[in-house]
Amino acid sequence: MRGIYYTNRLVTILVLSVTMIACASSAAAPAPPIDQDKAISLFRNYSADYIVYDTPTKLAASSELVVTGSLAEVRVGRSMQNPDASWDKWTTTIMVIRSASTLAGKNRNSDTSVVYVELPNPSNMQLSEFRQALPVNARVVLYLSRAASKAENPDVASVNGNDDIDSSLYLPVSPQGFGMEDAQELTIVWPLAGSVLKGSLRDASPGGNVLPVD
Repeated sequence: MRGIYYTNRLVTILVLSVTMIACASSAAAPAPPIDQDKAISLFRNYSADYIVYDTPTKLAASSELVVTGSLAEVRVGRSMQNPDASWDKWTTTIMVIRSASTLAGKNRNSDTSVVYVELPNPSNMQLSEFRQALPVNARVVLYLSRAASKAENPDVASVNGNDDIDSSLYLPVSPQGFGMEDAQELTIVWPLAGSVLKGSLRDASPGGNVLPVD
């Protein structure tokens, strides 16, 4: 009986140890520092006509989905071809956002355990440059609209292996739609807008008051 007691106790200790290790490994990784200049330089040749909103709440009202989450991966996106200009070709970049929390939007009831966000690449930067400027585990806030699939968008020449997510892609609604938290500097970097503002993700979320308006 004593041998069984010790055996059971050992099994219990092992189970508890494995559980503790699993919990520790699943804990959120710390957010990395952000190289603000690199993040903004990715989109230095980007321009867009858009409605400028003065609060996150107003921006959220025009978004199909508003989420916060952690950047899990940056991958090669789709290839685009201007049908009216054979020389006008470009490739997008896709951010994979995991552990996303839905804050607002018309599609707030959709599955947001993983969100795929397509970004422009106006300067034809290498994927390695995107990965350096948009590091894994970075915390982001995104105001999104749905991206057209290859079947809907004649400019899409190739999905480049993104077939399984081609109909699930989102786009930032405007340069105001993508913020990345630099917790060490207590700032939000807005790469598409080329702006850095004091604040946290909460401040840049609906109900907050941080949004690039210049």
